[in-house]
Amino acid sequence: MYGGILLKQHDGDRLEDALRELKRLTFGSSDVEIKSNWIRQPKERRTRYLERFGLQEEELKRFIDDYYQLLVQAPLTLIAAVVNKRQLQEKYATPWYAPTVAYDVLLQRAVLAVPAGSTLAITIDNIGGRTPNRNEYKRLLLAHHAELRARGSKLQKGLSFACLENPARFVFSQDSNLVQAADLIAYNVHRQFRDYGEEWEQAGDPPRPLPMYEPLARVVHKFRKNSQGRIQGYGIAKVPLLVQVPWGLPRTAEEKNDAAP
Repeated sequence: MYGGILLKQHDGDRLEDALRELKRLTFGSSDVEIKSNWIRQPKERRTRYLERFGLQEEELKRFIDDYYQLLVQAPLTLIAAVVNKRQLQEKYATPWYAPTVAYDVLLQRAVLAVPAGSTLAITIDNIGGRTPNRNEYKRLLLAHHAELRARGSKLQKGLSFACLENPARFVFSQDSNLVQAADLIAYNVHRQFRDYGEEWEQAGDPPRPLPMYEPLARVVHKFRKNSQGRIQGYGIAKVPLLVQVPWGLPRTAEEKNDAAP
């Protein structure tokens, strides 16, 4: 799966600075990498953060709360694409490579969210490794990115990707607070589908609330959605989608105020 953060350039710069300052105030240094597994796993959390910087659990918890709050307050939009490999193989005789599908679907969400006349630059964690067919991940992704920009998506005919800048830019996660934040969001979506994947396509009668992984619930209002608050297919796209469920989010206080006469 892939997760992404959509931001205007100057808003991204401000969020990058704010995250660096929060790190400096907490750890005494802004050069601290935040990774979801390091935060979650007790051994990693103790080694990477608590013992290294002389922090107590409560101080780290406060940092995480403040970190999420910065994401909530920022003028950003979140998107994610999730691929169920088993269902993909069952549905299609010759299914695409799952990360290729995820990247294609993620960028569909991205270009649909970009205002007309804007350009979209893509920054990605500097990944290594190869596919099962021995293709380099980065080379495969760069080729797919260029193909989308030049000829569009084979999965979504008629959608223009002309706003994409080419090529995609790779950075090491330790050098980018925004890449670190996107990784955190992507993991939260991953956990949502690991813990509640079946519920994503079960409407229920009568309709019931979607159970949610708690860290994802902190930022779920930041995902791209339609005017009714639906995020299935808008902010979070699952492939293959077997059942359409109009999961709606309750409006925030700010949205209610905007709608008031």
